[in-house]
Amino acid sequence: MSMSEILDDLPRLNDVERRAILHRLSELDPGIALDETPEMLAAIDAGIRSMVGRGTG
Repeated sequence: MSMSEILDDLPRLNDVERRAILHRLSELDPGIALDETPEMLAAIDAGIRSMVGRGTG
């Protein structure tokens, strides 16, 4: 199955099937984040504080 075929079929999958695919991809590539980590939330908060400090938020 080509990547194009896979991408075309994704919308036809139900939520459980898509979640299973996402989890399998995260197993193959640990760089894919599935859930917000404390580090991610801290980085977002720091970015927001930085923008507010510059008067952009």
